[in-house]
Amino acid sequence: MLKNISQFFKSEKLPPVLLMYGEEDFLLDQAYDTLISKLCPDEVSRYDADFVDADEKSINEVIIAAESFPFTSSKRVVVVKNFHKYFSGVVSKKKQESSPLNSYLKSPSETTVLILKASVEKLKGLSVSLNNPSKKSQAEKTIKNAKFPYGEILREYEWIEFPKVYESDFPRWAIAKIKKAGKEISSEAAQLLTAHVNPVLRELNNEVDKLLLFCKDKDEITVDDINELVGSSRKHNVFELQKSIGQRNLPKSLDILENMLSTDRQEMLILTMLTRYFTTLWKLIEASYNESNQYKIAGAVRVAPFFVPEYLAALRKYRYDEIDNAFFALAEADETLKTTSTDSIYVMQKMLIKIMDR
Repeated sequence: MLKNISQFFKSEKLPPVLLMYGEEDFLLDQAYDTLISKLCPDEVSRYDADFVDADEKSINEVIIAAESFPFTSSKRVVVVKNFHKYFSGVVSKKKQESSPLNSYLKSPSETTVLILKASVEKLKGLSVSLNNPSKKSQAEKTIKNAKFPYGEILREYEWIEFPKVYESDFPRWAIAKIKKAGKEISSEAAQLLTAHVNPVLRELNNEVDKLLLFCKDKDEITVDDINELVGSSRKHNVFELQKSIGQRNLPKSLDILENMLSTDRQEMLILTMLTRYFTTLWKLIEASYNESNQYKIAGAVRVAPFFVPEYLAALRKYRYDEIDNAFFALAEADETLKTTSTDSIYVMQKMLIKIMDR
């Protein structure tokens, strides 16, 4: 198993077969582009590259291409898109034994790199499980019992999975990408950035790229930079609204809300962030009961450690049933905004009153 695509090139002798799969298409495509740029760095090397789609060519044609010798390069590169479609049904023992791929996997060409891009639902989360001590044995069992051709590939050759990056991990992902670019960003700024993005990693990547260009002359990216980029103000943004709600300060919350909605249509952003906020408070009930360490609590509810005191203070302001009621108020506002023409400011004000008014 490869943890990242750079490991593919760790030895002078390149692996003859590589399986690439996973839910996160953006990361898979990114790794694939890196792979091809290194394997086929110029036009000459492209003469020894075959790009095949399982919808258009048979597995037999793939193997013929893989067994062909390169003309101008030291390696032939054969890429198969939608590889899973060759083996989508039940593969009988007879079909496995007669498959040209079966013979090829027993003795792959030393002058070919065969890259298989696939969607394999049954192998979802395998890489994560292998790195988890409590799930490793089950993952190893999955590899051992995997059907043809995946069992053979997983056991004998290289493979890399791109598990889904969930929305809760977006701030961490953005921080890592920005740090790789040689800059720093605060956790609060990263959360504010991701709050303005649809829960799609490819979109987040594009926004981070724009942010890096916007802050090209700065070493550290702040909340003010995010506000300037997305059009919010320092005093009237979703984090300040969240903070005032946590303090159960209704007048201040209404003031922030009105200012936010007067300059931009941010209703969905507000609903998304407040739903996430009260979900965190709900998780915090159990986490704070079982643990007192701030960093362990932060890990349990998946927030930055320096936010924990603020969340704990908010938890003291709201009873369990009031947190539950907040979800109903948020859902009601969401439904009203989507199905009626009622003034959005009125709908959002009514929601805040329902959440905070005793």
